[in-house]
Amino acid sequence: MESGGESLYNIDYGHLLRESGLYEYYKATRKSDGKVFIAKKNVMLYNNENAKLEFERCQAYKHSNLVETVDGFFSESPKGPLWVSIEESCNGSTLEEFIKDHAGKEAMYPTYLKLFADMVEGLYYLHGQKVNHGNLRPSSIQLIVSDGNFVQAKLSDFGLCEKLNFTNQVYLPPELIQDNLATDVWALGFMFYQILTGRSHAFNYNVTSIKTKLLLDYSDESLNKLLIKMLIKEPL
Repeated sequence: MESGGESLYNIDYGHLLRESGLYEYYKATRKSDGKVFIAKKNVMLYNNENAKLEFERCQAYKHSNLVETVDGFFSESPKGPLWVSIEESCNGSTLEEFIKDHAGKEAMYPTYLKLFADMVEGLYYLHGQKVNHGNLRPSSIQLIVSDGNFVQAKLSDFGLCEKLNFTNQVYLPPELIQDNLATDVWALGFMFYQILTGRSHAFNYNVTSIKTKLLLDYSDESLNKLLIKMLIKEPL
């Protein structure tokens, strides 16, 4: 099945970039013009229907801070036909790698704010469409680099939309309520905390504990207030 528009069937698959759940992500180069994309390959026959549904959901939402899904089709494999989604390629890896290499550095404070603002804009758009991302985590944030600088963040893997992914429980709020837009706000606040401090999950879900931990790890009063609002049980 082709999604419409220019066909991307005639592509060369490059090396495996990463694996996540039921998907493998490959560099994909269009033969006609050498343009690079990301091929998101479903790896299990039983997941074809879900993979196609996620593709359709991703295609329905367009924003400069969302990774664009440009095409999708079934591809033959030894297992049988498996669904493949073709996404735009962001050249700066993911927020997961960024946190490992660049978090908690005072000199990069302006970059942190820019990336956080981009994530907020993408999430604000989705919430304006009455859907929650439901799968926010560092590996679902794609980054763009220009002249050696991180210049933009884009949300990916939002095809789950109104259904939460419980395989990534560390990025879900304590109440674990499905279809609640507040879950995305909590996850975003936690990721911003990681960017600012370089720390992982170092507090429990008690509000007093969160406040104490933030004050110890980060001294910016205005950002502490913002993070506390995002990380309480019912973030605003």
